[in-house]
Amino acid sequence: MEAVHSDVISHSIEDQVIRKEMNECIQGYIALLPENYRIVMILNEIEGFKTNDIAAILGLSVGVIKVRLHRARERLKKVLLENCTFYHIECCGKLACEQKFPVTKKKKQLPAKKH
Repeated sequence: MEAVHSDVISHSIEDQVIRKEMNECIQGYIALLPENYRIVMILNEIEGFKTNDIAAILGLSVGVIKVRLHRARERLKKVLLENCTFYHIECCGKLACEQKFPVTKKKKQLPAKKH
């Protein structure tokens, strides 16, 4: 019984470490998004605001917020796929990632897409 308990604890600690590293990685890439995408992404995904609340906070229409969120998520997805290797953890089948290249503050912001 003791061995099972210690396995659960070690997996739990490992999961916490992996999640912390993944969150730091993702937040590093969010920080590189152009400001108009970064702000709505942080307000929605990290702070938990709904699109209508973000629209009121920023003085923009809900439609504009939805478009910016969609574009921010697409850019984040693209940069994560380019810079991270994703895999499943054997013990529990959870998704994890490993950076191909470290995120640094020295990296330039991701360029704004021209329309």
